[in-house]
Amino acid sequence: METDSKNGRGPVDSIPSQGEQAAIERAMALHRRGQFSQAAQLYNQVLKSNPANADAWHLLGVIAHQTGHHERAIEQIKRALEIQPHFPKALNTFGAVLIALKRFEEAVACLQETIDVMPDFDDAHYNLGHALAELGRMEAAAEHFRKSAELNPGVADTHYNLGIALKELGNSADAETSYLKALSIDPKFANAYNT
Repeated sequence: METDSKNGRGPVDSIPSQGEQAAIERAMALHRRGQFSQAAQLYNQVLKSNPANADAWHLLGVIAHQTGHHERAIEQIKRALEIQPHFPKALNTFGAVLIALKRFEEAVACLQETIDVMPDFDDAHYNLGHALAELGRMEAAAEHFRKSAELNPGVADTHYNLGIALKELGNSADAETSYLKALSIDPKFANAYNT
């Protein structure tokens, strides 16, 4: 079986057809609007016609994670990763689910793999920073929050969490700068006022 090495995807025969891709895009629009059950129905329809659609498995896992069904999310995202082992978005989501389950060491390994595959994935750096902070590894956490902020500077949470890590490291001045940056992005960001 051939592999599509240009985009890091798995077997060529698992690349979605135009019809599948259109269904995935419709489902994603519903998903973004919070219409999870309707989106899940479309993802499942895609899987009925092509059980090797990694995107559909991943996005079903995202819905499971967003609705608090983390064990189901693990199963679904594992299916996506069996089809497409180096799928950065699925690896990142898997790491986020592991964090939700407080399996921080596993999350660190998974998210490091994500970054190895896609070094400039801001969300993976953020999630890795979160997992490392939970393990008390603040220097490494700050490094990943900082990288996430460089890649996507408009996310208040990233600057806030960088501030927490810097404060834990005894760097109050830079921590305050990070909190102020969080507030400049989102003036209603209450946590930054309370730090």
